[in-house]
Amino acid sequence: MSVEAVHTHGVETDDDAMPDPLQLFSALSERLHDYRVEFIDRETRVSPPSDGDHETLIRRLARQLARFDVGNRFDAAMNKGVQTPAGDRVVPDITVTASGAMRGAESWMPSDGVLLVVEVTSTVPGRDRFTKRQVHAEAAIPLYLLIDRSESKPTLFTEPEKGNYTGRVEVGFGKLLPMPDPFGFVLDTASIVD
Repeated sequence: MSVEAVHTHGVETDDDAMPDPLQLFSALSERLHDYRVEFIDRETRVSPPSDGDHETLIRRLARQLARFDVGNRFDAAMNKGVQTPAGDRVVPDITVTASGAMRGAESWMPSDGVLLVVEVTSTVPGRDRFTKRQVHAEAAIPLYLLIDRSESKPTLFTEPEKGNYTGRVEVGFGKLLPMPDPFGFVLDTASIVD
């Protein structure tokens, strides 16, 4: 959908003016249900539906997270909208909160209750490797797990500070990745890629 199409179908502006970036984002996100629409650094970013390998990795990882969640201490959602204090609106592949934190949340829930976000690299891996990592660190989300398909490695970023993660644990596919508190289990990366 073009900016012109959005302009004529739901975003009110002066005749020659472009819509406000947040209005444009809102109009696109309401209309492009099969696409991932995000608002980062006052820019609307639209991604096509994920490929099968991307979805398979996410599903396998979500299953493993659920298997280790003894006592239902956490809630995990795929493609949950998260709004940061800076006003960015992102849609991580997996968002994990303490149990009950998502109950009653709006479609764009505040990032302050998020414990872990997971991104699997897409066809534009730079967004996941750098841009989204910075957005999540600025929002002080404690853990950011990046599953980098083209580099064949999962990396767990920890300790957000001043818009960056200062801690980092990197392993190759097929290796074990320890997940720190509050999770306290070891992620078997072999089971998500075989």
